[in-house]
Amino acid sequence: MLDMGEPVYILDLAKTLIRLSGKSEDEIEITFTGLRPGEKLYEELFYSREKPLPTASRKVKRTQSTLMSWPILRKHLGELHSLAAHASEMSIREKVREIIPDYQYPSEIHTPPEPHAHPLAAPLASPNDAGLSVGATAGS
Repeated sequence: MLDMGEPVYILDLAKTLIRLSGKSEDEIEITFTGLRPGEKLYEELFYSREKPLPTASRKVKRTQSTLMSWPILRKHLGELHSLAAHASEMSIREKVREIIPDYQYPSEIHTPPEPHAHPLAAPLASPNDAGLSVGATAGS
């Protein structure tokens, strides 16, 4: 796991890119669009049961977790293979969750991030202002 430094506000990044392009913030319109499907405000860097550990490089971490034994994993994978051919989508998801307890199907994710989550963007003025698009105005 790489240490990516401090989170960057998307709005600050957009303003910096506008300035670096030689334009002023008055020339480029910034529009808050909300989250799009698949986008998220927080990135989970590792599973909740994994323990982050240092490496020789202070900017690189590793994680420690408990591995499932090969015979047990092979049994689970055989069951998952059978389910893939004959079972419902929900049964397959439940089996995957049995193999990987931290697995969540995207439509099930409604809870705040785990303490080990890294914010991709800081909260904006309004909960509806999560997304951002930057585009040139008519005069540019």
